[in-house]
Parts: sequence; structure tokens; C-alpha cells
Amino acid sequence: MKTFKQLSGVVSLATLAAMPATAAVTLYDNNNTTVKADVFLNTFYVNSKDDVSDKSESRIKIGFLPNILGFNFATTTANGLKLGGRTSFWSSSSDSRRRNQDDGPSSVQTQNDLTDGHIDTRQVYGTVEGDFGEILFGKDFGLFGRSNIFGDELLLGFGNNSLFIENSFVSYGNIGSGYLYPVPTSQITWRSKDLFGKFKVALGIHDPEKLAGNGQSEEKAPRFEGELTYDFGFGNAWLGFASQKSESLVTDEDIHSKGISYGLKLKHGGFSVTASGFSGEGLGAIVNTAQVVSGVIVDSNGDERDSSGFLGQASYSTGGERFVVSYGHNEVDGDPGADDFYDSDVTSIAWFHNITKSGSLKLVTEYSTSEVELSGTKAADVKSLAMGLVLTF
Repeated sequence: MKTFKQLSGVVSLATLAAMPATAAVTLYDNNNTTVKADVFLNTFYVNSKDDVSDKSESRIKIGFLPNILGFNFATTTANGLKLGGRTSFWSSSSDSRRRNQDDGPSSVQTQNDLTDGHIDTRQVYGTVEGDFGEILFGKDFGLFGRSNIFGDELLLGFGNNSLFIENSFVSYGNIGSGYLYPVPTSQITWRSKDLFGKFKVALGIHDPEKLAGNGQSEEKAPRFEGELTYDFGFGNAWLGFASQKSESLVTDEDIHSKGISYGLKLKHGGFSVTASGFSGEGLGAIVNTAQVVSGVIVDSNGDERDSSGFLGQASYSTGGERFVVSYGHNEVDGDPGADDFYDSDVTSIAWFHNITKSGSLKLVTEYSTSEVELSGTKAADVKSLAMGLVLTF
């Protein structure tokens, strides 16, 4: 379990999901220049029971998404170029009683433990748009698996609690049980204008991950990621890829991390169906920064482990109500002749109720079951009930 306690810390700091900018408040608008702000706030009461450890927890936590404060900038130059940018701050409000579990029950909480909000910046980028399309430069979410997580019907909910029911930060949504987290990273990404009216292409060079040599590695080329999207009116489809190489400075280990992501969303009236997935090698179990956990990306022979996952969801919306059923699964191959290194399943049902007519304030009720096996041994079997409020503007 210590392995995944380490991974919990990595994910919590990377953390954990993505939300498109939804600026709704104009702070400045003059001479073709605008500054807008958007806010996302949420808090859940969560009751969880792990049948493996026989542990129960009642917590007041934020959900899958942290709290977000974002600022969006836009202007138009004299020669017609559109310049823009976004800076966003992501924070946890559920760590007021945080204690490092590795310190044990006798650890002493400092004042910093009681007030630390863990603010991080996942989007700090500029954009230039013209006849050539758009160029984004700075830090943003990755392209591989981006639409998988953006299209998650439970993005505003709670989700997977599994191995981390005592974790003080966000939950894990369907990360590790349906898709991988598209880690925000420094990048230069080109996005096309509409091609043939419905297609769009995005290609980017990204700061590579330190995968080989337990982080003691060199990366002679950037990480390459891309995504093709198609909008056909009553839904959309996407296909993404990622590829990078990492060479160890201390051993002969070379890791080629590569994969594809894909998905399809169909809508008709109030009904929506989403199916997405991914597969690849050397991708890890939850996020691509998992090189800090020995053996997650490569097996005992030093070969890249195969990873795959899928997410299936259906929803129905009527008036101010939305109902969702969801099932997600991830798996990572084990050593030759052995059980899978990692298997995770999450099943969820959720009800989203608009308290305000605009939907800016929602009441969310969600029930989830999460099961995880590590090398053939059940590590978690968690049932969680979460109820909370979500506010956006």
C-alpha cells in the first residue's frame, strides 16, 4: 500500500481534473480588450466504507474538481491577430485537518497544517489566433485523453474514493478507472480552424516526463501529443495520441511511452451516451508522472507495461434535473505469467439538481462503488455516498 500512498501524493499535487474556461463575469471591456473571471466552488459530505480494511470515514471534502478562480484575457491587434490568455488558480478547501499519514497517529499538527490551502496553477498560457489557426504557449492540460476527461458526465461530481478515502484533497473521479489524467504541462500547441466544416486538429510539443531511471533520465526530444475532433451536430468524436522517449542516466533502461485515446458522445433530446477509452505502453496506472513509483511503468524484465481503460456513461436531462449512470475500468499488465499489476473498477449513479434556474447552483447526490486489485490481491472495496453543493459563475 505504501506504493499507492506515494502515488496519492503525486496525484494530489498534480491534481486532478480539468474544466474548460467558462468566464461569466466581465471585469474590463474597452478598445477591443476584455478581462473576464470565472469561479468554481464545491463542497461534499462523503460517507465511505472500505470492506477490505473495514474502515469507515465521514468527511467534508471538495469533489473531483478543486475550487477554481480563473482570469481570461483577450484583445485584437491592428493587423487582425487575436491575442488571449488564461491564468487559473486551483485550491483545496478540504485540508483543514490534514496530517501526513506516514507520520503516524502521534504526529503534531502545525499551524500551517491547519491553514494550508494548496493553491496550484494548472493553466498559465497565452494564445495567438489568425488565419493559420491558434497557437497556445504556456502551461495547460495535455492533449492525450483530454476529451475523455472533459466529456466525463461526472466532472462536477465526486467519483472514485477507492484507495484514498482518508486523502484530504480531491477525489479521483474516473481517473485510474476509465482514463488517465492529462497532466498540465508546459507546451506549444497548434490548433487548426475548422477543416471541412467539422474537423479540428491539435498538435503539440510538451515538456517530457522523467520516466526512466526512477527520474534520473534524459529526454532528447519533447513529448508529442495530438488530437483530432469531429463535431457532427448531434454529438462528437475524438482520437488522440501521445509519444515520448526517456533514457536512464544510471542504467540501460530506455522507456518509450506511447498511447492512443478515443471517444464518442451522442445526444438526442435529453439523452446522452458517452463511450471512451485508451490503450498504450509505458503509460502508468493513473498519471504519467508515476515514475516515482517503482515498477508502475515497466515490468520485472524492464519492458513497458501495457495499459488500457474504458468509460461508459448514459445520462438523461429534464428541466433542472440530470441523472447519470457510469462505469469505468483501468488495467495495467503484470509481470510475465503473473496477475495484472493494477485493476480498478468504479460504478456510479448520480443526480444533479439545479437549485437556481440558471444552473449556477447545483445540488449533487452520488453513490459509487470502487474496487482495486494490486497484483491479484484486493486492495480496496469502497462504497461511498456523497452529497454536495456546486457553485459556478
